[in-house]
Amino acid sequence: MQLDFDVLSTNSLPAVDFPHPGGLNWEQLDRLTTAGFTTDNNVGWNVTINNPDLDSERKFARRIVQFIACVMRYQRMNKNTSITS
Repeated sequence: MQLDFDVLSTNSLPAVDFPHPGGLNWEQLDRLTTAGFTTDNNVGWNVTINNPDLDSERKFARRIVQFIACVMRYQRMNKNTSITS
């Protein structure tokens, strides 16, 4: 599974190279990622697109790390619930 964080709306994550004002919010990304990890066919995950030059306080970097940590916990628990619940 490939996840480019620039799929998120500019309001949700402005620290990307290709911002999308009409993109997804974190909850929508959560639901899509949850769906991707509930299939037996997923064998890997690649996450990209964060521009630290646009995030001097690292606020959005911390949000990305939080999201990835939740995904990893979800994978270990292997439950069909929301990743960030």
